[in-house]
Amino acid sequence: MAGYLPSTEGSRKLTPDRAIAKLFYFHDQAHFNHLQTTSFARHKVLDKLYTGLESFKDEIAEILLGYIVPQRIADIERIQINKKMTDEQLLDELCDFANALYDYGEETKWWALSNKAADLSGLGYKVKYLLTLS
Repeated sequence: MAGYLPSTEGSRKLTPDRAIAKLFYFHDQAHFNHLQTTSFARHKVLDKLYTGLESFKDEIAEILLGYIVPQRIADIERIQINKKMTDEQLLDELCDFANALYDYGEETKWWALSNKAADLSGLGYKVKYLLTLS
């Protein structure tokens, strides 16, 4: 079960608990950025991101729990949001995470996880594109 996540605190081995913690973080960070923007267009695009992340947060957690049954989540590390993180930095980090999650699913042969990670990557790249529009 090898897989690694890029993070500000250095690379950390990906586990179900760590993946779920990162999903909670991305949702919180996206919601924070959504509320901080002064652009109506960005506000609407970031709304798509944080509402989409809410679904992914739940769906991916349930997939992971299904793979580790009868275990449950041991701990959800609280990752603090970065008040100075740009939308572009958030999306770069999210897309990197989605790629790492995909690799983790492939390494563990958890195919449903790989598929959902690919969908998460799609959300990240779509929002990246939408933010380039004026």
